[in-house]
Amino acid sequence: MTDEIMNLLAESANLLIVGMAVVFVFLTVLIGAVKLMSRVVQKFPEPNTDAFGSNNLVTKQIAQQDDKVSPQIVAAIVAAVHQYRQK
Repeated sequence: MTDEIMNLLAESANLLIVGMAVVFVFLTVLIGAVKLMSRVVQKFPEPNTDAFGSNNLVTKQIAQQDDKVSPQIVAAIVAAVHQYRQK
């Protein structure tokens, strides 16, 4: 009976080591893939769009649709959204 227990313990230790190695390799590959994607994204950044230039037509349409909102308030909202997106 002692030999059976020793065999079971040896098999369980082997399974433990193989399982931990598989998890370690998977996490290493995952970290490498995330770092590679980060470098690619930094190398090809999204074109910077100016909130006042590209959204100017949208701002004018909003101001025309609702005369109760003053252009100063619309400009303040657009500036706040632009500043928030720059963070």
